[in-house]
Amino acid sequence: MPRLELRPYQEECVQAHFTWFANNPEGNPLFVVPTGAGKSLIIAEFVRRSLEAWPSCRFVVPTHVKELVQQNYDEFVGHWGGGLFCPVGIYSAGLGRRDARERVVFANIQSIYGRAEELGPFDLVLVDEAHLVPKTGEGRYRTYFEALRAINPRVRVCGYTATHYRLDGGYLHKGDDAMFTAVAYEVRLEDLVPEYLCPLVAKAPKEGQVDLAGVRTEAGEFKADDLEAASLPCTEAAVDEVVELGQHRKAWLFFATTIRHAELVVSALADHGIEARAVFGDTPADERASVVRAFRDGDLRAIVNVGVLTTGFNAPRCDLIAMLRATQSASLYVQICGRGMRKFPGKTDCMLLDFGGNVQRHGPINKVRPRPRGEGGGVLARLCPECDMLVALGALVCPCGHVFTRPCPLCDEQVPLRTRTCPHCGYESVREHEPTASDLAPWDPGANEPTVCRVSSWNLRRHEKPDRPPSVRVDYYCGMKTYSEWVCPEHGGYAARKAGGWWTDHGGAAPLPSTVDDLLARAKEEIRQPAAIEVVLDGEYDRVSRSLYRREATT
Repeated sequence: MPRLELRPYQEECVQAHFTWFANNPEGNPLFVVPTGAGKSLIIAEFVRRSLEAWPSCRFVVPTHVKELVQQNYDEFVGHWGGGLFCPVGIYSAGLGRRDARERVVFANIQSIYGRAEELGPFDLVLVDEAHLVPKTGEGRYRTYFEALRAINPRVRVCGYTATHYRLDGGYLHKGDDAMFTAVAYEVRLEDLVPEYLCPLVAKAPKEGQVDLAGVRTEAGEFKADDLEAASLPCTEAAVDEVVELGQHRKAWLFFATTIRHAELVVSALADHGIEARAVFGDTPADERASVVRAFRDGDLRAIVNVGVLTTGFNAPRCDLIAMLRATQSASLYVQICGRGMRKFPGKTDCMLLDFGGNVQRHGPINKVRPRPRGEGGGVLARLCPECDMLVALGALVCPCGHVFTRPCPLCDEQVPLRTRTCPHCGYESVREHEPTASDLAPWDPGANEPTVCRVSSWNLRRHEKPDRPPSVRVDYYCGMKTYSEWVCPEHGGYAARKAGGWWTDHGGAAPLPSTVDDLLARAKEEIRQPAAIEVVLDGEYDRVSRSLYRREATT
């Protein structure tokens, strides 16, 4: 079998491993790779090149479900083809194998976390689905890592995940006790759709939505008993709508709240003459494998699951996802959406029917940011009044042709979203992408849109940092939020030129201030507070991108 050819982003990701380790003698990197983008192949190629360079290295690839263990093993062996020259094995009770001393071992964490001595030392641990590694405290992964370090203090850990954040709202590489150090490489969904992955499309359900009014929160997630009680009464209406909207779809994947809920979904589908099977965590392995195989092969149109088909489930035929449950977990939401984004012959997109308000709760899957536990969020999606399609907040025009409007951030007059210049006050936006909606709020192909924030007041003060020249910290107070930027006239080079531009943009006169003290002394007389600022998401943080001032209308 010929070796698989890597896609450009996969090649970049593999190279990023070696670059990161060359520049970081300590620490554990994260690699963020969306569902369907080929994590298994990236891992296989990284290990292959590493063993060619350092044949004595040992690798262990742990994950939480046997299906992923088998999938990663098969990808590795298939990629090497006839050129496989290293011993490779599996350590998994569920798969009936305990290969402990091979050069590369694919393993269930449940099977190995207490057997570090038996498996012996490893140089690298490659964790698939790394978002399941707890940020702090104990757990099987951390127990195993600590035991490995006792055997080999120089062991390093690489993490691979589509969602590098957890239910508690934290990033995996943030915090004093975080297992991972930094994101070494991130593959963006924007770079994969539509060439490598399918887009998502949807209609907002009219019936069957889960009413969360009485549902309590427990440990950062909706309480299971409450969620079941809220979901059961609307199940039949939800299934009716799925049948109506999905009549031309071939493979339906349902996410239910509990076993009782899933069984009711199966019964409601049967009333429509549609065969469906349900799988749960305690479904016997042979039965679950048989159901999944029938779904993949097209012999079963609908499969209903409770918490088992979010990771390690690969069914490219899936072209409809029905979320009959609500979740506060951004990670779970993204993982569920990813189940339908793999490409398949004749498949152009995947329909997502969300009965739990998840799209509006979390926003587009390529723009999701975790929130600290307990922090609420506003609606992150827009409903078209003409066709009921859910589209991203940044959408300018719905695919049906409806033109969205909003109040001008400076004068409050209604203007079309696609209008760059307000005809009433002259405010000019900087929108650059095409004036059409994304297919659906779970997917937003648009540029990183700025948010306009009105400035009620501001403050400039001297900012000191060890071993660096001083700078000016500028705080913009915008309602309940404060945004900051740093102006650096004494840093030289690009930073000093940027500081000069900032001074001029805010109305300052020549000569440009060359020191922090000079800038602060002249600020009160020479520069003016902006009426608003534009803020964009830059990586994980908000960045002030532009200051806005009221001016006379252009008409």
